[in-house]
Amino acid sequence: MKYTTMREKSPEISHPFWGQIKDSGLHGYTSDIMLYQPFFSEEKIPVYLGEHYIYLTPNDQKLNPGKDYKAIQLILTEDRLTEFAATYVDFIDHMDHHMKTLQQAMFMFYREYLSGHYDQFGVIDTVEKHNEYIKDIYSFRIEAGKQITINFNYHLIWVPAHYAVFVNGKLDNIQGEKIKDNWLPR
Repeated sequence: MKYTTMREKSPEISHPFWGQIKDSGLHGYTSDIMLYQPFFSEEKIPVYLGEHYIYLTPNDQKLNPGKDYKAIQLILTEDRLTEFAATYVDFIDHMDHHMKTLQQAMFMFYREYLSGHYDQFGVIDTVEKHNEYIKDIYSFRIEAGKQITINFNYHLIWVPAHYAVFVNGKLDNIQGEKIKDNWLPR
């Protein structure tokens, strides 16, 4: 297996759906395909492909002295990129449902875990009022296992980085907390 040192320039990879894959440096790999969802932003958002953490494990580092990162060919295979494309297309095809589900579940998460601690923001008693605090997306990542992770700044809490994970086309968890049935839209 080939590994790279300190993010050596990766060879170019292309895919029929994604086109040219690029190393964005800090956040991993992207293509020219961008997400557009006006709820989050009027700007297009990069779609990151694969894991953010591409470091070698300590065991792999022992086997590959002087190497720190997995090579792009090991991370983004043709099959993996095809899986990511299917996951992305399915998400886009059901975007309205996913946004409604995310907004409702985030509001219920807030009510169950946070509302008593953040009264200084006034009464936030509807999904619509709560939505104002979850619009600042900063990462949309597709990962193996038909998983999409959306990272956003949650402006109600002092450590605003928050995430929601969709798996197989369904909202699976918020901040690692499994979605409860009563959090979902009726």
